[in-house]
Amino acid sequence: TVPLAGGRIEAAVDIVSWPVEATDPNIAVEVNGSARLAVDLGRHEGTGTGTFSAEVRLHGSKLGVGRFVAVTDGESLEIDTFRVETFGGHAEGKAHLPFKDWCKSRIEVRWEDLDLSMASTWWPFLEDLQGVSNGTVHIVPADEPRAFEPLRLTAEATIRDGRFRGGAIGDGSLLAYAGPNRVVLSRGDWNALGGHIRLRGSRTRRTEATSNHLLTNVTGVQLNQLVHSIHPQANPVPGTLDARVALIGTENLSTLTGNAVVQLSEAELIGNTVISALYAVLDTETPATSPSGVGHAELHLAGTQLSIDSFYYRSRGTEVRGVGRIENLALGPASPVSGYAFGVGRPLNLPKLFGLQELDRLMAVVQKNAATAEIEGTLGEPRVHIVPFAQVGGQVRRFLASQL
Repeated sequence: TVPLAGGRIEAAVDIVSWPVEATDPNIAVEVNGSARLAVDLGRHEGTGTGTFSAEVRLHGSKLGVGRFVAVTDGESLEIDTFRVETFGGHAEGKAHLPFKDWCKSRIEVRWEDLDLSMASTWWPFLEDLQGVSNGTVHIVPADEPRAFEPLRLTAEATIRDGRFRGGAIGDGSLLAYAGPNRVVLSRGDWNALGGHIRLRGSRTRRTEATSNHLLTNVTGVQLNQLVHSIHPQANPVPGTLDARVALIGTENLSTLTGNAVVQLSEAELIGNTVISALYAVLDTETPATSPSGVGHAELHLAGTQLSIDSFYYRSRGTEVRGVGRIENLALGPASPVSGYAFGVGRPLNLPKLFGLQELDRLMAVVQKNAATAEIEGTLGEPRVHIVPFAQVGGQVRRFLASQL
């Protein structure tokens, strides 16, 4: 009913089993609720209250149920309480949402006992995710004198018994700021894969495109966990990994560029196809002690092409150096790969300063003592061929010159 008197409209609306169309045909949403509205036509003002619930089904199975109570005075929407039951747990909170200036919004969310193994119902690629999460999110106007943007977001999450395939997943937190055209990740911390990952970055909306910038520092990640989170059936790969990564680009993957520096310690890479082939030629002995290999690599990303500009690994008295390229990361295991590597049974002891004479001396040492290999095939099935030094001598010389 809509009584009209003195320029005032009042209305009551009941919603029963109202289907909401979703972009995904596998998702069904049904809304129930009631609302009371009052509009003053003379003052151009309105108020209202409402109680609503929604049920979401995916492939016919219930994914979650949400309920909230809202009040509006025409200037803002006040959600006094909302509750979502999903993933075997629940999330609840409240919100203040101004209509004219969203940067003054206030939102509080707390979730408990979310079963992460149920996330694959929504995102199939998370099929092997396990764990139970609790956490909070707070979004408030930033009150710092030099805040990056006017709205501040803080979040903390704990994960109990968290794993993704062969890698452990632990607690995380973040501090971010948001404005009309930019989101800044001031700090993101995540305990994962036996180590710690720290993230910083930004996302800026421009007229021509949206630009993204991400800096990542990785410390103490266990190489074995990293490898088995990607390939669960891989052989054990002992080692500790530290890395620094910088990425920049737009939504178009072809514009993505970045660099990474990776350090390895306490490593044993005998299970690697290239390392094992070179070790077999050099007759490198299997150590009886704990893994003690060290190494480093420099990588460059240009679009979907990843170049390994430099790779170095030393273990059991043998050094392995090389370069390589993954042609198209978007193809995954089917991407073509290429490169070469050489191993020597004695340290090269590269000098910091040298001339052509020193380079010639190093080339003579490599030619006399090295095993050389050429790499081809695909990322999923690389092929390594032991080849004569003369076949890759030019590449080895250019590589050594670039390292000095």
